Amino acid sequence: MKISYPRKQGELVDSSEIELLFKWAEQVGIQINPKLQYPVKYPPGYFGMKTQLQIPPSETLITVPNNALLSTQIAKTPELSEIYESHPDLFLDSTSTTSVDYLMITYLLLEFSKGPSSYWYPYLNSLPKNPENLTDWKEIELIELQDSDVVTDVLDRQARYEIWIDTLISVLQKYPEKFGGTINVEKVHWSWKIVSTRAFGKCIPYSSLIPVADLINHDNVLTNYYYGTDDDLPPDLALGFDIRDTDSDSDEDLYEDPEPILLNYQNLHKINFSAYGEQLDEEKTNISKKILSEATIKDANRFVLDMNFSESLSISQITEDPNKRFRMVTGKNERFEGGAEILISYGNYSNRNLLMSYGFANKINKYNYARIKIPLRNLLTEQQWAKMEETYSSEALVAFKIKKSKICDDLLSVLRCLLWDINKDTPMAFFNPTSIENEEIIFQQAISIVRNCLDEFPTTLDEDLGILNAPKSHRHYFALIYRIGVKDCLQSQLSLLRMASLILRKIKSGEEFLDAITSIQQCEEVLNVSNRQKMIEYLSSYLGYLKVTK
Repeated sequence: MKISYPRKQGELVDSSEIELLFKWAEQVGIQINPKLQYPVKYPPGYFGMKTQLQIPPSETLITVPNNALLSTQIAKTPELSEIYESHPDLFLDSTSTTSVDYLMITYLLLEFSKGPSSYWYPYLNSLPKNPENLTDWKEIELIELQDSDVVTDVLDRQARYEIWIDTLISVLQKYPEKFGGTINVEKVHWSWKIVSTRAFGKCIPYSSLIPVADLINHDNVLTNYYYGTDDDLPPDLALGFDIRDTDSDSDEDLYEDPEPILLNYQNLHKINFSAYGEQLDEEKTNISKKILSEATIKDANRFVLDMNFSESLSISQITEDPNKRFRMVTGKNERFEGGAEILISYGNYSNRNLLMSYGFANKINKYNYARIKIPLRNLLTEQQWAKMEETYSSEALVAFKIKKSKICDDLLSVLRCLLWDINKDTPMAFFNPTSIENEEIIFQQAISIVRNCLDEFPTTLDEDLGILNAPKSHRHYFALIYRIGVKDCLQSQLSLLRMASLILRKIKSGEEFLDAITSIQQCEEVLNVSNRQKMIEYLSSYLGYLKVTK
């Protein structure tokens, strides 16, 4: 299926800095598709790049030669070797992202001190003057996110970043002659923000700032960027698929205190069977062993899947080659109509990660989720908690990611395992939805959990949508976009759960499975859900196990 991105309303504006950048880019061998225009100003005031004419699938947008990549390798210039070699733990630890950032910041400061004589001057002069991300927000602004976990994480990052920056400044101040005099503290902070918001780190040999390529904004598109020769294929052609064609996110972990506990199948087996005490005879003991064996296998498979997905997000062991170029190419099923804004994907990031790293959020983001935390004690039966309260703290929390377009399998799996009864349920029912009676209880519990999470917000989804018409500032606007996305995921999940519950009632009352699925498609709950056919298809697949027990 071809995806076409339509025209957007944007005004082309003049910029002497960008004109100088593009002249320099041509001189150093950066090739820009002549259809592209920049800067174009879009409402409410951001700048982007657009195409004058249609750009079809697999067309090259921008290529940047190896010598025009401002990389950590270039940052290891002999001009700064005295600093690096005197502090190898700070600058030369190849396994540390901190060392990578220190290298880039120090090199930027060196090149800035050279002024117009710097090779990179036209590029550096074109960079935004006030880049920001979530760590620049004040606490009163962070509260507007209505997410205490994100607030805690950001405040922790702010404290760590201050120490991190102060450490770098204390070192660089020993070498004022390298930077044309006293170190400009504001310029250090600015350099760090440029690196953190604009550097490319995947699919290239070294972390790099890439002139012109960083002018393109982010969205959930399939435009490819890669490092290769004229003969190398883009990833979606070389691999036969695009690694971004999924709704699984690759967000960074949050800092939390306390951290949520992990409930895998083996943990759930321990909790469930602990409540039976000494009541298990030989037959039931064998059932317990069988379930534990299957739980161990499923947990191992889940771990492997997670690892494989993580590794698929980057191409490993890319080596530097002066004959290779950084390339941006439209996806094999993607086209931009004339007048459309050109976009790339920075990664599989939810609005939380976009705000944290880049300082913006998108109204429509398929990687969004609502992250909810539930006290473990609230999930267990009295008998289970009586056996587990010495193992788990009374404050222990369990976290779940709630997506918009599919049932939260993890939440239902936890409830299913905790509800499972050795005296009446089959071993398969510990893992799969095979019992209509059990599923009815599970879905009602899940509905209650999600509804309670929605009720805890100080404003409703509808109220937020109204406030969005008149935000107090651009940060308030993005805070609204963030919390609207979270509540939208919860509201959609609630609708999904209610639909599933309705299907179960119909099946229990005697309707055939497929008839029950079909009959709910016109009910009010379904009609109020966007992309409802996709949800119906997902429910049909998810509840398909019940057909064997009907």
